[in-house]
Amino acid sequence: MTAADGDGVSCALCHRMVDPVYKSGVSPTNDLAILAALSFPGTNYGNGMFVIDSTGTRRGPFTDAAAGHTFLASPFHSRSEFCGTCHDVSNPEFQNDGAGHYNANALNTTATNFSPHFMAPVERTFSEWSNSEYNSTNGVLAPQFAGNKPGGRVSSCQDCHMRDVAGYGCNTNLNAGVPWRTNLPLHDLTGGSTWLPGLLTNLFPSDVNVTAIQSGIARATQLLTNAASLALADAGNELRVTVTNECGHKLPTGYPEGRRVWLNMKFYDEPGNLLGESGAYNSTNGVLTRDNKAKIYEVHPGIETNLAAALGLLPGPSLHFVLNNQTYEDNRIPPRGFTNANFAAFGGSPVGHSYADGQYWDDSLYTLPAGATRAEVKLYYQSTSKEFVEFLRDENRTTAHGQAIYDLWATNGMCPPTLIGERTWVIAFQMTAATMTLQGKFRMEFLARPGLNYTVEFKNSLADTAWQTFSANGTIMATNTLCSVEDDFSANTSGGASPTGQRYYRFRYSAP
Repeated sequence: MTAADGDGVSCALCHRMVDPVYKSGVSPTNDLAILAALSFPGTNYGNGMFVIDSTGTRRGPFTDAAAGHTFLASPFHSRSEFCGTCHDVSNPEFQNDGAGHYNANALNTTATNFSPHFMAPVERTFSEWSNSEYNSTNGVLAPQFAGNKPGGRVSSCQDCHMRDVAGYGCNTNLNAGVPWRTNLPLHDLTGGSTWLPGLLTNLFPSDVNVTAIQSGIARATQLLTNAASLALADAGNELRVTVTNECGHKLPTGYPEGRRVWLNMKFYDEPGNLLGESGAYNSTNGVLTRDNKAKIYEVHPGIETNLAAALGLLPGPSLHFVLNNQTYEDNRIPPRGFTNANFAAFGGSPVGHSYADGQYWDDSLYTLPAGATRAEVKLYYQSTSKEFVEFLRDENRTTAHGQAIYDLWATNGMCPPTLIGERTWVIAFQMTAATMTLQGKFRMEFLARPGLNYTVEFKNSLADTAWQTFSANGTIMATNTLCSVEDDFSANTSGGASPTGQRYYRFRYSAP
């Protein structure tokens, strides 16, 4: 890396970018000459195909900026297409043959079409947004992301990742007529990175603003907690867990460097003993257990059979992104407005999992262990997996960089997962019927959890301090969902009729 690389993506880059697709009456007229001079005219957004204003003129979304330099008003800077320049990535070595296969170009030839519809997908964040409900005039109601956006509705990438705030534009001389705005895009560009920034503070503590980095981590954590919502519902002897994608792209999105979202389920009995767990993560070694009920949202690209034979490699999922030309699995949750046809067009179809048109959530069913009275459900996000870091270490055979990143991972928390949602389920008791039979018995029916003991108790007055247990059928071992108990007002049950003319019942449950 050069010294300039340390600056990262600077103001001078973004604010000199030109819309590669000229829009008459919208784009600055200066762009006509800039675009005409290109030997490779821009027609698409993606793959880092920047067009830069060669005159150095800065650009931004406002017409009344009080800048210390010449500037042009550029609507492009407030549109998602601007972000799509970097956040739609394709491998131009592979072209779609029209039947869903990505074949390698002939040797020493370039791609014939640079649209994401034709090149092999690496990441498709912009295309996911483009084919979502967010890409609409009214956008989506999402006040958790919207900042000062009127009505709390969001539509563009900038609405969520550069939310509107109140403040002044960047000018050290506020006396120069810099306007106060309530719709100023906050230049924090917050995403989901909560681990990597921390490495910078450990590696270069004297070169970075530690406080600013920690603040950025906190903002990323907050953004992640808004990325999804969790809902729980009883489903007989099962617990239904619904994960809803609240993003304008897949959950998760971006390059599959081990990025994943998963459900961690823990079931407990009444005393608090752990009865079962799914999606367990071991923080001491970074291993995520893939049990047969684990729900892990991720994408697995890989090498297709014919290409593998030509390369002398095994076909299947792979982390070699320059070689990958097939998606073997993709169960990531699509955004609002998803349709299978639109996502298939840009190589973003679900694979190994199905979502109906319009579906932006996923349901999972978990069988309740016998005796379970409580469940803790947590949703985690992790940006870098152990498998990916080990891949970088093992595949780098020319330098020590692979080992270096592995060592950083191992000594800095192993990229601990971020908790982005949690819910608790507690066993519910539901009385389904309470009737007096023709034989003069009081019959009570209720929904039970198989494997639990239910004790039926009664008292004849609210003033009574003690509850009495039925003499017969007092304790019911639930073997079916629907259970019943009858009070015949005799010595066999409650000892007789109530002297007060009233009777109160309660049901208690416990593990056997």
